Amino acid sequence: MASAEAIHLAGGPKIAMRYGRLDAESVPAEGFLPDAHPPFHGEKDAAAHLRRVFGRMGFGDREIVALSGAHTLGRAFAERSGATSSGYGKKGTEFTSNPKHVARGDGKAGFGMAGGQAWTEKWLSFDNSYFTQARPGLNHDSGKGSLWLPSDDALKTDPSFRTFYDQYAASQERFFADYADAHRQLSELGSQWAVPGGIVLDFDVAGYRAQLSKCRGDLRAFIDAENCNPILVRLAWHDSGTFDAFRRTGGANGSIRLKGELKHGANAGLSKAVGYLRDFKKKYPMISWADLMQMASAESIHLAGGPEIPMRYGRVDADFSPAEGNLPDAHPPFHGEKDAATHLRCIFYRMGFGDREIVALSGAHTLGRAFAERSGATSSGYGKKGTEFTSNPKHVARGDGKAGFGMAGGQAWTEKWLSFDNSYFTQARSGLNHDSGKGSLWLPSDDALKTDPSFRAFYELYAASKEAFFLDYADAHRQLSELGSRWVVEGGITIPTSKL
Repeated sequence: MASAEAIHLAGGPKIAMRYGRLDAESVPAEGFLPDAHPPFHGEKDAAAHLRRVFGRMGFGDREIVALSGAHTLGRAFAERSGATSSGYGKKGTEFTSNPKHVARGDGKAGFGMAGGQAWTEKWLSFDNSYFTQARPGLNHDSGKGSLWLPSDDALKTDPSFRTFYDQYAASQERFFADYADAHRQLSELGSQWAVPGGIVLDFDVAGYRAQLSKCRGDLRAFIDAENCNPILVRLAWHDSGTFDAFRRTGGANGSIRLKGELKHGANAGLSKAVGYLRDFKKKYPMISWADLMQMASAESIHLAGGPEIPMRYGRVDADFSPAEGNLPDAHPPFHGEKDAATHLRCIFYRMGFGDREIVALSGAHTLGRAFAERSGATSSGYGKKGTEFTSNPKHVARGDGKAGFGMAGGQAWTEKWLSFDNSYFTQARSGLNHDSGKGSLWLPSDDALKTDPSFRAFYELYAASKEAFFLDYADAHRQLSELGSRWVVEGGITIPTSKL
């Protein structure tokens, strides 16, 4: 608690902490913490040493760099780590021994005991200056200026570390988000809890659950009236589908609401979906954007006749966006991969999925349409520029037989494109038909599910059994909805089954 509050008091992020740890009665062996100087426990260099020490804790490169950024706070002392010749009292630098120097970010005077050497000038302010402050070189034993050690320099010279270093130098918001997550993880390593899941302070779970339940009812009424199921599913999918299991970035964190991410090419048209949800966000302010999007998607599936998906809520919203280019392509050149099947595996394996989930999630194309003005995967456009299934006001697209399908136009994968069933797998395909301006859509990425032997096994299973498709789809959708999510309470928050 003292550590998390010290970060927040110094201007840093508020960290989602759990409490209720049990104290240990034994002491670990010495030698587990990182070194700042060679010989680095025998490793060849500082980067290898950092990866061994932090990798043993379960951290990757992102967390190593983010946690290193905590050096924006504090000092080293000759009498402690020996990483500098600057010592206690007047043996410090112009930033640590000069009583007139302002080290706090709020401009207040005072910095406790004098002396030592700091990594940054304002060493009682938590910000991203560790990454932005100019470094004239390794300066650890000069007795003046800011501290910069071999273990720090590795973050600038190692290519993978450097990626995150540059990101945090460019965006304090991104640094704060990644640091808060890494700090939370660090604070829980090896902890045993007095009560399962620990204790979270000051969060109104009952109030959040009550807003979720009310919001779900309102969302269902809105979706049913507007026939906007497909675009809400697409919004949540594109928020989740940026997840990278190797770099631990992206995922179901609500970042797609941000203007920069909405401008990504793959997200064309999704500002309309975000607009649909703004009134719900105002009415239910406790609910995060990430939860709102994922709830709207799951309820859209269920309302259209699909399975009820066992959802968890309580996601924490991100305040920065992932890099563009993480979502799948429908046409070559497939990010340089040799064919559609290889491309789908590269994208979905990166998220942690296998072939079964790839085919099951692709079956969500039973809902919705493509538009020339959005993905460009078809020549069929808005309004009357659609097909006999999307621009004919007499066509019944809903599975319950009711009229209406929202905005006209585009080209759909199935005839009843507001009905969630297994027709994506059963409907006859006369060949790739993505630019005919009529009939149903079928793209190279769809055709890969029929031509690749491993994909084909699941494709045929789902064509033969809607029950098997629904079962696998519900599980894959649940996983997709949780990729990269951070939870305000451990294990998330559930609400009772719909019954609607």
